[in-house]
Amino acid sequence: MTEIFERLSFQINAFQEGFEILSESKTHEEFAKNFCHILRGSLSVSFVNLYFRSGGEDSFTAVFEQNASAKPDLSPYSDTTSFRMDMLVSECCMLAIIPHKNGDTSVVLIGSKIDGSMVTDHDKISIQIFVQLLDNAYQSLCMQRAEKKLLFSLNHRLLQMNNLIDTGIELSGNSDKDSLLHLALERAVGLTNASGGRLVVKYGKAAPEIITFPQEFKPARKKRGDDRVRSIEIVFNFQNKKHRFQLFDKESRRGITDFDETDQLLIEAVARQARAGIENKFLQYQALEMEKVKKELSIAATIQQKILPDVLPQIPGYQLAGKNLPAIEVCGDYYDCIALGDDKYALIMADVSGKGIPAALLVSSLQAALRVYLETDVSLQDLAEKLNKLIYRSTTPEKYLTMTMCVLDAATGHVEALNAGHNPPLIRKKDGTLTTVKPGGIPIGMADLGLTWRTESFKLDRGDSLLFFTDGITEAMNLVESMYEDERLESIYQGNGHQSPEVFLDLLIRDVQKFVGSAEQSDDITIMCLLRDE
Repeated sequence: MTEIFERLSFQINAFQEGFEILSESKTHEEFAKNFCHILRGSLSVSFVNLYFRSGGEDSFTAVFEQNASAKPDLSPYSDTTSFRMDMLVSECCMLAIIPHKNGDTSVVLIGSKIDGSMVTDHDKISIQIFVQLLDNAYQSLCMQRAEKKLLFSLNHRLLQMNNLIDTGIELSGNSDKDSLLHLALERAVGLTNASGGRLVVKYGKAAPEIITFPQEFKPARKKRGDDRVRSIEIVFNFQNKKHRFQLFDKESRRGITDFDETDQLLIEAVARQARAGIENKFLQYQALEMEKVKKELSIAATIQQKILPDVLPQIPGYQLAGKNLPAIEVCGDYYDCIALGDDKYALIMADVSGKGIPAALLVSSLQAALRVYLETDVSLQDLAEKLNKLIYRSTTPEKYLTMTMCVLDAATGHVEALNAGHNPPLIRKKDGTLTTVKPGGIPIGMADLGLTWRTESFKLDRGDSLLFFTDGITEAMNLVESMYEDERLESIYQGNGHQSPEVFLDLLIRDVQKFVGSAEQSDDITIMCLLRDE
């Protein structure tokens, strides 16, 4: 009993000391040598050899051999996926196969016992424990290698990042285009450890401008069968000039090596910084031009305000008000009330597709055409047909307008209305009941197919009102992109439409602005309200 206890105590100490020794190994060869010495001493065997096969290889190689002549045929064990221990009778040796978690495999060849005795069950248990020790220590060695590699990679990336930041600062402060491009190429070569670089600037059919670093650098020709990534590049265009950055032959302590994804990211980052640098002066020029455009827009907005009515006509027995809030300096909405004579008035609201100066120009054409056509005794259907041909033939296909035209007989309250694809105006009766002016045809200028527009008639009794609006009201969006919607407009009109148009329109605009909050106005807002006095 005492002898067994002493043997177990000896082997436990050997396991502990063995793990400490193996954990301190710096290389795989040192690790294998230490393990073989530990196992040989603990088992008192003639020799111990260690063979190894990485996950991507087919055959085993000797890492450490105390008896090189005893190497067995290991090919039958190439596909072994679990621990296995075999007795090689002819060589009087034991073979232990240890598949590791990372896909590698170690094989331990253990010679016969020095005293010539047979291998006991106790010896086999000891071998299994030592094999487990080998596996644990090998995993620890792999982790140390991975940590070292990761630390080196992180330090290298940090250095590259600092250099990239410095490069950005240098390039942003360089206003001369030629020296900026030279500097960018030099920094790209340094950041990626390339042997050299080339920048080719091509403009049309002109001879390309070529910049190299180092000066007079010429890339070596790639040999047949060389599958390494010997070059990387990035191309960007600016002002019709193609700029092609190219880097060649990445250098390392082992010689020429592959460029990797980080190198590609670095050259792309330097190229972006270079592009930003050469854009700097151009953007300054653009900023000056933008100021000119803003002044021109301001002038255009002033002209357009003269197109929209400053004051709507006074209609005896009625109250009328209108408001326009453009999304930008100039807009594509239009409203007006034009006296036709004989106590009749044309009330018009239109919304041109798009915004800005093109839409404003179309509004100007619409206003001029309406003034001319309304001076003649023309029906609303004929007026729509004339406007449709004019707009369709004088504008591009994407330009058209939605429009509602109403002719009011102020004496009787009779209204004839034509709705060409516009938001249906709301009719509010004195008791709060709401109806709409139904669509009577497609938008003006969308197609010239000989289509006609329908009109409808209704009467405004005393206390009734009529509300015109553009989709800038119902499609106004808040920060969560919810729209104001027709239902909310109808609700507020139904409850407040009895008030004077001026008061009601102010109330409506405040409600829209409250709903939208801090969101940017996305479309022009135009509204007009007519109320017949009680």
